[in-house]
Amino acid sequence: MDTVRKQLDETLDLIGDASADPALWREVTERVLGHTRAAAGAIYLQGPPANPFRQPTTEFGHMLNYGTGWIDSYFQHYVAGNPYVNRPELRVPGRVLTEADRPASLSAAEREFVADWQEAQGFQHVIAQFLQDRDDGTLTFVFWRDKAAGAASEEERAQFDILARAANRAVRAGDRLRQAAAEMLATTRSLDHLDVAVITLGRDGRVRGASRTAEALLAARDGLATRFGRLEAVHPPDQKALDHLVGHVLDPQAGFDAETRTIRLRRPEGRPSWRVSAVAVHRRLPAFALDQGVAAVITMRAPEPGAARAEVMAATFGLTPAELRLAMLLIEPVAFQEAAQRLNVSRETARSHLKALFAKTGTHGQTELVVRLLTGTTSWRC
Repeated sequence: MDTVRKQLDETLDLIGDASADPALWREVTERVLGHTRAAAGAIYLQGPPANPFRQPTTEFGHMLNYGTGWIDSYFQHYVAGNPYVNRPELRVPGRVLTEADRPASLSAAEREFVADWQEAQGFQHVIAQFLQDRDDGTLTFVFWRDKAAGAASEEERAQFDILARAANRAVRAGDRLRQAAAEMLATTRSLDHLDVAVITLGRDGRVRGASRTAEALLAARDGLATRFGRLEAVHPPDQKALDHLVGHVLDPQAGFDAETRTIRLRRPEGRPSWRVSAVAVHRRLPAFALDQGVAAVITMRAPEPGAARAEVMAATFGLTPAELRLAMLLIEPVAFQEAAQRLNVSRETARSHLKALFAKTGTHGQTELVVRLLTGTTSWRC
């Protein structure tokens, strides 16, 4: 029993890893074949009922140990008679299905499916679960057993349910991770056009990615470089401030406070210093399998935005003169309290202007607000 539990735990760990690495789903399918004592099995997208005659084209099309040509024949002909797919009372996400759930009375097409496709391959027993309905079809987890394996026991059904539900959670987590990564990529690409450098860091503080602008300045050692994958200030006296900023933003207890922190990195040849700020994202993304994900974003901006940009921001978001003056300071960036002092207004007045900026830009934090003001069209959603 301990061996069975250990093997199950190992497979569950693998399923968790597959949320961040879709290439592992094939190995997951192989592992579940062993757990279910199945002759063949698959995790794949079953097309919607209105259009079931197409093979899946996504990363989830892993179908193992079926005979040559049987997958093609299924989608081209036999899928129309699959009673587990075409009976609405059975096509329920989250329910474990076996041959015991198959209706006693079958249509001619269903009998053909059983005799000419299922039994023709030696499949006598099935254990399956529809994981979730998606825009591109129903994600299906199905394993076929031969006569020697027999019908699934209650214990096997319970174990399969654990595996299927874990797979479903992993797929959903993977979807969210990829969506967050795509949104981050879209934002960094838009910032390339505004001379804003964006660098992403992992939980260990190593650089995971960089926008084109950031790649260029790192390569030129323009105030900032990398050493063994970590950020390094070109001007040594600036290293302490940089280390403090990175350490602070990666601290799960203090990461959100780093949004208001800004340092300056000196550049060669006396050029104006970079203004460097950071935001934690490791607590804004789902907690599932995030060890390999982005944990923080570093942004670097050139010294002074021009008057033309101020006019564009005012027109785009309908800002009043007072709101625009605060916005221009925040994108330098200047901390909120210092901005209020520079504008010679009370903290309450500045707070009122900040709330108006949030409302007009559809944002909720200063870093999100700055990105929105700079890009004009892309909101920061992690």
